[in-house]
Amino acid sequence: MTEIIELDDLDALGAGAYGVPGDRTFLVQAVKGADVTSILLEKEQVRILAKEVLKFLEQLDAEHPDATGDEFGLDGAVREAIAVFRARVLGIGWDARRSRIVIELREWPEDMEPDDGSDARVARIFATRSQARAMARNGKLAVESGRPTCQLCELPMDPTGHWCPRSN
Repeated sequence: MTEIIELDDLDALGAGAYGVPGDRTFLVQAVKGADVTSILLEKEQVRILAKEVLKFLEQLDAEHPDATGDEFGLDGAVREAIAVFRARVLGIGWDARRSRIVIELREWPEDMEPDDGSDARVARIFATRSQARAMARNGKLAVESGRPTCQLCELPMDPTGHWCPRSN
């Protein structure tokens, strides 16, 4: 049976990384009072989530401009934490009844088949537009602030140097 972790009425929502470039941990983090729920993601997942949330919000704001919300004091930052699980599948939606963006992060352990009935966990996050926008902006910034990319092979370069497979 799938365990669903519902996170609503949040104080903050963030996406980003902690650690040094080349050895960072990426995650989404929901904060409600003293409770912090963190879900591990890959760097590319944070990039995609940020891009798609911003695109989704743009469409939503165009369709419903009267409910854009206030972004004062929201930074979308994350802090070092122990994660509940690693997400493999991401989803974005809109809950019209709650007027909330829904971000679904689904666990899919590497040894699990999609339909084998295993006990995967799902974090379902209900966020305001402002929280989702702050989360996406910080996630995008975190991804972009990593190691520079080699112009030849497009692989990340370490501060100490880079062996480029296209340089021979």
